[in-house]
Amino acid sequence: MEITIATLTMIIVGTLLIVGEAILPGAFLIIPGTTLMVIGVTSCVVPDFLCSINSPILGVIVAILVTLVTTKTYQLLAKPSPPTTTAASSLIGKSGTVITKTTSSSIRGKVKVNSEIWSANSDESLEAGTEVVVIDARGVHIKVKRKEGSN
Repeated sequence: MEITIATLTMIIVGTLLIVGEAILPGAFLIIPGTTLMVIGVTSCVVPDFLCSINSPILGVIVAILVTLVTTKTYQLLAKPSPPTTTAASSLIGKSGTVITKTTSSSIRGKVKVNSEIWSANSDESLEAGTEVVVIDARGVHIKVKRKEGSN
């Protein structure tokens, strides 16, 4: 078994890339890391391997296989989910707080429902800080009324 500087360098760099992938998952450092390690270890076992045509062929085969396995593994670990959006109609009946005064003649009022701020109007003038309930929704605007028991 012959270990050259090139072989040792491949093994060390490959190991560092795999460790980097463990620290920063999803960076796909495991692909070149594994490829370098396999070629480095193979070069230790077969001394003239780096100078042969088989070296790049093995590199491509390993890179393709590791890419497929890594991609599939990440897909299983982190399944994509649809972005969360709130349809205004789903807010009907929810409680909120007036941020900017609401009136019946304008949608310049602002109401915070959950963690989102919506343009709002109301039948009566409602000052900032008033607790409200959503009674209607159209597009990105909501209509609110004073919550029972709120001043």
